[in-house]
Amino acid sequence: PGKYKTWLQPVLKGDKNAFDPPDGAFMNVTVEPADYSASTYFRSKHKTLPQDTTDTADIWFENTGNMPWYDDAGEHTGPPGTVRTVLYTSNPYGLSSPLGALWGPRQNKPTSLFKAVYESDGTTLAADQSVAQPGQIAAFEFTYTVPADIPLGKYKTWLQPVLKGDRNAFSLPTSAFMNVTVE
Repeated sequence: PGKYKTWLQPVLKGDKNAFDPPDGAFMNVTVEPADYSASTYFRSKHKTLPQDTTDTADIWFENTGNMPWYDDAGEHTGPPGTVRTVLYTSNPYGLSSPLGALWGPRQNKPTSLFKAVYESDGTTLAADQSVAQPGQIAAFEFTYTVPADIPLGKYKTWLQPVLKGDRNAFSLPTSAFMNVTVE
């Protein structure tokens, strides 16, 4: 990150004065630090379900940073070092959810694929459905299970987009919740 001035001028090949102070033009370049941030755009409404039920929910996040997000399908299309964006439980990060029987052994990762990527209007599909560019909206859809033996009551599961690298994870500074009442 920083500000840089790059001088440009035409040079005649073989001109011994080619490296005199520049008489040409310059270009200012500002390199911004990577900003991975998000805001909640949409989440499914509160649901009331019986025990022993499977259902789906949607949570959409807008990419408000200056770096693209890649899902599992798009990770290989990015530059070297690209990390994927997955939906994880939060509050606290990685908390096992009683509704997450289908979310892996720790019951904390509902999905690592985007259902869809939209332009900023939330309606127009983006050209690449595996990469959410800055200003675009990544829609996550996931399946959850209400176990047969879960006590009746209200359950709130917090979720957030997380950047997953080989050895570390970085949580984007936003989250949304899913409410389910079991009757």
